Parts: sequence; C-alpha cells; structure tokens
Amino acid sequence: MARKPRKPIPDAELEVLQALWDGGPTTVRDLLERLAGDERAYTTIQTLLNRLEHKGYVRSRKDGRALVYLSPPWRATNC
Repeated sequence: MARKPRKPIPDAELEVLQALWDGGPTTVRDLLERLAGDERAYTTIQTLLNRLEHKGYVRSRKDGRALVYLSPPWRATNC
C-alpha cells in the first residue's frame, strides 16, 4: 500500500522546521534565540513544534526538565 502524501506545512511551521534543520537539535528556548527577529511567544513556538511532532516532521526527547526537539535526517520535499 502506498504511503499517504503529507499535507503541505503552513508557513509558520515551515519557518520553525527550517530553523531546526539549520541548527540541529534544540529546546524551545534555544529555538526562540535562533529566531531572534521573530516576535512570537515561547508558547507559540512550543505549539508549532508540538504540531510538527504530531505530523511526524520532528520528534522530541526529554533532557532533564526540557524537551529537545530533533528533525529527521531528511528534509521534507512537499513543504
């Protein structure tokens, strides 16, 4: 059975995903620093990462009290 194609990622999620691809594994707080010119709140970035994780574009692992988000080694082609 063929794999169902993923829906395109909204621009806000794609921006976060690209920052994750460019900088590697990160926490929400560190990602906020990477997106320094962005006026989004911590909780907004966290929500976008949670959505990306639910869609299968990123995964997370616990590191102390923080979650570290990781992108798969491949880049999505249908974004």
